[in-house]
Amino acid sequence: MNVAPATLQQVLACTPPNWAGTRHGARSVERVRSFVYHVLIRDPLSKTLNPSTGDVFAMGNLSVYLDDLSRNGLSAGSRNRAAAAVLAVWRCAHRRGLLGVPPAGMYAREPKGRTRVLTDDEVRTVAAAVGPYFENLVWFLHDTGCRVSEALKLGARDVDLVQNRVTFRDTKSGGDRTVPLTRHGAHLLTWSPSAPFAHLSQSAFNRTWAVARAKMGLEEDDQFVPHALRHGAVTRWVRAGIPLPIVSQMAGHRSPKTTYRYTHTTVDDAQQWLEKVDLL
Repeated sequence: MNVAPATLQQVLACTPPNWAGTRHGARSVERVRSFVYHVLIRDPLSKTLNPSTGDVFAMGNLSVYLDDLSRNGLSAGSRNRAAAAVLAVWRCAHRRGLLGVPPAGMYAREPKGRTRVLTDDEVRTVAAAVGPYFENLVWFLHDTGCRVSEALKLGARDVDLVQNRVTFRDTKSGGDRTVPLTRHGAHLLTWSPSAPFAHLSQSAFNRTWAVARAKMGLEEDDQFVPHALRHGAVTRWVRAGIPLPIVSQMAGHRSPKTTYRYTHTTVDDAQQWLEKVDLL
C-alpha cells in the first residue's frame, strides 16, 4: 500500500476517540509524544518541522525506544503500556490511509510478572544507604505498601494520627483509599504530619535508590526497585493471614487478580499454614 507521506501532526490526530478526556487517554497520548520526541532527538534525519511519519513510525525506532525505557528502569508493564499507546495510534493512522505499513503482529508483549520481594535485611540496608533524607520514605513504603507517588502527595488532611489512618488520594486505580497504620507507620509521620514527604522528589529518590543498589552490589538486579517494597508489603499481609479482600482493599487493587500477582508466597508458607491445621 503506497501512501503519500503524512505529517507527524496528522498521525497524532488519529488518537482513538475513547482516549479524550480520560486519565488513561492523557497518559497514552503522553507516551506517544514521548516516543516521537525520543525518535526526533536520536535521529538527525528526522529533525524537520513536519517530518514524514516514515522517519518516525518504524519498528526499529519503537524497539530502540523500549530498550532505552528498560535501561532507565521502567518496568515491563510500563514498557508494554507505552508500546500499546504507540501501536494504537499507528493502527488508526494506517486505517485512515496515513501509514502504509500496519503494526499488527510486529510486537510481542513482554512478560511483566515481578517476582522480587526484598528481605528484611535488604530493606534495612537500603534504608540506611539512601541516607536520612529518604530513610523514612523507604520505611513508610515498606510498612504501608503504598506507591511512591501516593506517599509524596500526602497532605495535612490525609494524615489522622488520632485513629492511625492515612488517606491516599487520586490513586492509580481511581478515587481515594483510607488505610490503617501500624504503630511504626504512624510513628514515621509524627515528625511532620501536615506534609511528611512533600519536600521530596520522586526522580531524586529513584536516583538515590539506584546509587544505593549499586553500593549493595545489585546493579544487575533489575527487580530491586522501590516498587518491590509494595510487593513485599502485600506478601507480608497475606503471610500474616489477613483475608485477601482486606489485602486488596489496603493495596488499592480493583481486582483480586492484581493482588494475586503481588503475592509471592512459597512452599514454606504453605507448609507453615498446613502445620497449623494438621490435627494428626
